[in-house]
Amino acid sequence: MVFLYLACNSASEVLSHRAVRSALTYAIERDKIVAEHYRGFAYAAVLPASPKSPWYHKGLAQKYGYAPEKLTQAVTQAGVAGIPVTLLVNTDDSVRLRVARKIAQALNQCGLKVTTAELNGADYREALAKGEFD
Repeated sequence: MVFLYLACNSASEVLSHRAVRSALTYAIERDKIVAEHYRGFAYAAVLPASPKSPWYHKGLAQKYGYAPEKLTQAVTQAGVAGIPVTLLVNTDDSVRLRVARKIAQALNQCGLKVTTAELNGADYREALAKGEFD
């Protein structure tokens, strides 16, 4: 099983705002990403477990449906619209790269100014260790 997640640097100017970090999950249309990029070979999840796991809390997961306006509202209230955000992605996996670009596009539509830093595996790990991401 492969588990993909979006990590946040809470020291980032934009993502230091808890409300913005919390609202990120609403702006990502996971079912569409799974359908378009993984063609049925993945499961969309909002919690850090497989939806097929007995530990996946379906009731809790339902509270985090696709609602991008929640991120737009959080970005506006925090006053961070248009401040650059870097989404770090490992280019060793072309599907992951396409998904990262799709996520960046979705976040941009909510008022963030996201660019992807597309790095090979070694450079990705180095940037991650140095905290060179948002």
